[in-house]
Amino acid sequence: MIISFISLRLPPPCLKKTENEKDIKAMLYDFFYMEMYFGTAESAQSLERLIQRYGTAAVLENIAEGNLTLRRHSCGEAGRALCWLSEQGRDFVKKSATPGILS
Repeated sequence: MIISFISLRLPPPCLKKTENEKDIKAMLYDFFYMEMYFGTAESAQSLERLIQRYGTAAVLENIAEGNLTLRRHSCGEAGRALCWLSEQGRDFVKKSATPGILS
């Protein structure tokens, strides 16, 4: 699967937001908990792995909304696109969490 890193586009409007809403929120919570356990640098994941786990629409929507940071890094023979939780994504998780859960 080839994804253009220059112009990330949102999924077509025929996809209902409610179908992706759980995956979008779950992805942010997963990143947040990984950061708490492993640290920010160690919680970065490849774009391909995120798409396999959460689906293209959910990943691209989080990137477009600024909840995830996307950068292309040279690792070994081939460069990979890596994603990690942005400050905005961290704030979203903290604000939407049940009080007392993240303390």
